[in-house]
Amino acid sequence: MGSIVGGDSQSVFSFPDTPSTAAASAFFQPSVETQGFTHGAFINDTTNLPGIKSDLNMTSTASEAVFCETPMPTPPEERRKWLISTLSTNLSIIYILLLVIVGIVCYLIDMFSGKHSSISEIFNIYLMTGQITFLAYIHISVRRYVKKISRLLKASNEGDRNEKGKDQKNDNDSCQDIHQDYGFTDNSHGGSLYLKIGATVFCMGHLIFSGLELASKLAFYLNHDEDYQLCTSLTDIVMSVMLLIYTFYQLFFAFKFSNLIINKRMILSKFGIMHCTGSGICYWIYMIVQETLASLWKKTQASESSSATTVLYSDVNPLYTVSVKQTNETYIAGSLYTGCKQTTQISTIITDSAPYLYPFSIEFNLLMVGFWILLWENHGKIEKHHRLPSIEVVYEEDNSRDLASNLVIYVDCHASSRGLFTGLLISIVAVISIILYIVFSSENNVSEALLINSTSNIFVSAVMIVATCIAFHYIRFLDIIHHKISAADDILLYICLPSVFLYAFFILVPYGMNGDYLSVAVNALRIVQSILQTALIVDGLRRCSNSIELKKKKPGREVIIFLVVMNVATWLLMSFQIISVSGNSLLYEFYGKEVWTAVSHLTLPLSLFYRFHSSVCLADIWKDAYEPEIPH
Repeated sequence: MGSIVGGDSQSVFSFPDTPSTAAASAFFQPSVETQGFTHGAFINDTTNLPGIKSDLNMTSTASEAVFCETPMPTPPEERRKWLISTLSTNLSIIYILLLVIVGIVCYLIDMFSGKHSSISEIFNIYLMTGQITFLAYIHISVRRYVKKISRLLKASNEGDRNEKGKDQKNDNDSCQDIHQDYGFTDNSHGGSLYLKIGATVFCMGHLIFSGLELASKLAFYLNHDEDYQLCTSLTDIVMSVMLLIYTFYQLFFAFKFSNLIINKRMILSKFGIMHCTGSGICYWIYMIVQETLASLWKKTQASESSSATTVLYSDVNPLYTVSVKQTNETYIAGSLYTGCKQTTQISTIITDSAPYLYPFSIEFNLLMVGFWILLWENHGKIEKHHRLPSIEVVYEEDNSRDLASNLVIYVDCHASSRGLFTGLLISIVAVISIILYIVFSSENNVSEALLINSTSNIFVSAVMIVATCIAFHYIRFLDIIHHKISAADDILLYICLPSVFLYAFFILVPYGMNGDYLSVAVNALRIVQSILQTALIVDGLRRCSNSIELKKKKPGREVIIFLVVMNVATWLLMSFQIISVSGNSLLYEFYGKEVWTAVSHLTLPLSLFYRFHSSVCLADIWKDAYEPEIPH
């Protein structure tokens, strides 16, 4: 008979050579016992204890419990494990902080340094090499672990068929101890199909943009003109090639192992996960910096009737051109490296498509940071183990067991149709308003375009506020989840929320001073809706339906799916704000092109990600809040 022993450092399967079917079943549904140390004792009988006389006048009877308050000393082995665990955790957290700070410094140095600077590229290559190595190690290790289990399960099936009627072998000779290296949680967020589809869409946009950039750099590098060759370098091309591999492998790993529990080589895996998290944050910052510089370069080129004191010089970095001021033949570094002044057909395509593709790159990297946070939260917590990375299948003919893919998803769409199609209808109206906005802007009817954009945004925001309040009304009737759930969703929402407020207030003030009260209303409604929706999500993620009545009626489910669709529609509406030059003309005049470009590129991507992540969380509520609480 198989058994499982769990503890802080290891969990062991005891597996016979020819185990019964029950032993194989225990292998898939482990029962983990937490080992602890006693700091006190309960004594139920005091009559036979030395030093205690039976004829003493005691208010309590001898059968009542007496608690010995003297704590037991911590065993040396536990102290050693505690030191290793806390030290590795703290050092890994310090490592990610150091990684991000070094990344920011490298990117800033590269912006202001002279020619032949490849600091950013070298640092990015280090990030990608470390992360690819760690992910490949985990991937191979998990596959070997699953194959080992598959072989034992096959032996279990053969043993059940061939050993009927025969005596069991000695347990000491037949048992094998297997450390539970990996497990999989039943965490709804990690295995969310909606989240995986969103990550795939963002990854595809990121890969398209990265592929175009690589093609542009190769065109520069292979050109016989020396001016073109100075626009890139071999290090930059190597980084671009690795970026494609790094991005696609990240998506594959997140898609396949989104709810993985790592319980092997704990110290190494802690630093590995933190390296992945730090890499995601660094690349997120890197893409924001590159987008801002590219946008500044485009605006500078479009409005270049500059004075004779400004001279442009090419630099080896393909994305940068340095602008310096010339005074009496002395060069004073005055601004940033913003772009290579040489152009090719591919670089022109990149310039035109960058406003549409950059948000995909930024949001993909931020989404991956959320995934690594989930992996960190589950690290070493093998008690959350739900099943192996494959489903156990029992065949009726001979009761044998086998492994099948765990990417099997069942979705209950009851009480969702009206909310889904109402959301789709309003989304169609939003898309039509976007098209009309683009058409009127291209025909120089800016006032009509802005009126259509503001009206559609007010309508969508007002409807979402009403829907959020209705959802709150229904959510309060659901049951409460008593076990602790992941805080990753809350962290990502609260990280994005300040950017939502900043972006709205930065727009609200200039338009209010200019008397454009429609735009003021749009941003004020978005702030109110974001506050209400965040509170709804944080509450809804901790709700369930344990009673038959709640599972049957599913109160508020129509409204939840409606909000999922409406957040996607809002994401589309906001995506075209940064692309429109006419819509930002007042902001350029108020803040200046450089300042507003930097502010908008720092805040809008997080505001867009807030909408996407809100839709993911609402989809989790729609799926899980109307199911019974899963025991842990």
